[in-house]
Amino acid sequence: MSIASDRHGLATIPTEDSRDGPEGFIGNAKSANSLETDRGSNTPPDPFDPASLRLTGDMTAALGVSKALITVPVKKPEKSWFVRVHPDPNYQVATAVLELKEERETYLVAPALRSALAGESMFQPRSLHTAVNRQGVVFLWPLRIAGQDGKVDEWSRSAIEAAKLAQDSWVRVQGNRA
Repeated sequence: MSIASDRHGLATIPTEDSRDGPEGFIGNAKSANSLETDRGSNTPPDPFDPASLRLTGDMTAALGVSKALITVPVKKPEKSWFVRVHPDPNYQVATAVLELKEERETYLVAPALRSALAGESMFQPRSLHTAVNRQGVVFLWPLRIAGQDGKVDEWSRSAIEAAKLAQDSWVRVQGNRA
C-alpha cells in the first residue's frame, strides 16, 4: 500500500474501490439517507460523515454518565423557588455554624472550636435540612434552633413551619414584611 499526498499536502490512502469517491480517499461523501441503504452491503460507513458521529438523545444514559454532586450550598431558599425538604431525620443535623453575612457564607464549626467561638455574634446553632428545588438544586437549609432561653423569633418560627410543610409538598418560601 502506498500513501501519497495531494497538491494541498493532505495524505491520501488509495482504496480498493475508487468508485466510492475521489481517488485516494476512504469511503465517500454519502448522505445519512444513503447510509441507510448500505447497511446490508459490505461497504463500511464513512468515518468522515458528520451524521454518523452524532450522539443520540439517550447516549449519556448508555454511556453511564451522571451529574456528580460536588458541592452542596448552605443557604435559605430563594424567593422564586418551590422547595421540598427530605422528611427522613437522617437528612437533618443540629450543629453550630459561623455565618458571615457580608460575604453570604456559612461555615460548619468543628466541635473543638465551638467553645472559642461561643461569644461571637456570627456563631449560631442551626439545624441543617437537606432540601431540593424544582430545578433539582440540592442545598442545606439552615434553620434557627431555639436559644438557651428556649425562644425562637417569629421569622425563624415561620421558616421552621415552612420546612415542615415542605416535607409533604412543594412550598414557596417568601418573607412577608407587612
